[in-house]
Amino acid sequence: MEKNGRSDYDDDACLQFLQGKRTNERTNERTNARTNERTNARTNERTNERTNERTNERTHERTHELY
Repeated sequence: MEKNGRSDYDDDACLQFLQGKRTNERTNERTNARTNERTNARTNERTNERTNERTNERTHERTHELY
């Protein structure tokens, strides 16, 4: 049946497109969240390693200054 020059098929195709678009957006949001979590974890790990190295170096230097 036609309404305003559009067929039911056109309406169904449009609805399927919009549903697919929303599904893709939700999938992208979940993927981005997981990627960000992994990136943040790696960044934090590297930052912690560098901080620990610098702290150990300074502690070692101060220990030698004391003795």
